[in-house]
Amino acid sequence: MWTRIDGGFRLIRIAGFSTVAFVLLLSVAIKFYPGGTRFRPEAPLHYSYMTNAFSDLGRVYAFTGQRNLISISLFVLATAAAGLSVATVIPGILIREGAPARFTGAMTALASIAALGFAGVGLTPFDLFPNAHGVSTNIAFGAFAVLLIAMACWSWSNGSRFTFWTSTAFTLLLVAYNALLWVPALGPLGNGVFGIVAQKLIVLAAIAWIASQAMWYWRREVAHKSRIT
Repeated sequence: MWTRIDGGFRLIRIAGFSTVAFVLLLSVAIKFYPGGTRFRPEAPLHYSYMTNAFSDLGRVYAFTGQRNLISISLFVLATAAAGLSVATVIPGILIREGAPARFTGAMTALASIAALGFAGVGLTPFDLFPNAHGVSTNIAFGAFAVLLIAMACWSWSNGSRFTFWTSTAFTLLLVAYNALLWVPALGPLGNGVFGIVAQKLIVLAAIAWIASQAMWYWRREVAHKSRIT
């Protein structure tokens, strides 16, 4: 018989599969990127993990001037998968843990906004719509940061300690990253190679948080069913 707990776990499972899809799509997009960086438009003729941002995969034209059809198509799908993972993991956890309906509804709405932001990152190529791309990025990670702060506060007394500590750790990491962008003394770091690498770490940390929640609750579900049988 279908229960509230089952519904929450199914949403969490969708989030877990979505993170796998994100990693696979992004990996293939990297393989097909024609090349070039904003530091050296003519080289290298492949994706550089140190000097290419993830958003470069979503450009209509690579820095070399070549069409970037395959990578941008995969990048759009990858960001949509990331958005889906956010939109499902938050309500999934709250439903699974029996959180109050109003809190769950508010968090689900905010998760949907974050999801639209992530999808918007892929749908607004930086070389055509730099302002819209930046707004989408800010919406995605701004809403996601608020979600994790709220999850940390709620899970301290109502949820799992695992969710609390992982949410707190990501929030601190995001604060450190924003220091690179907004603290004048660190500006050169935020705008250079170090900033590009830090950006990747933030994106991957966000996906890792979602994947870790999916794995955590999957293990709990398996343990629960084994006790019943």
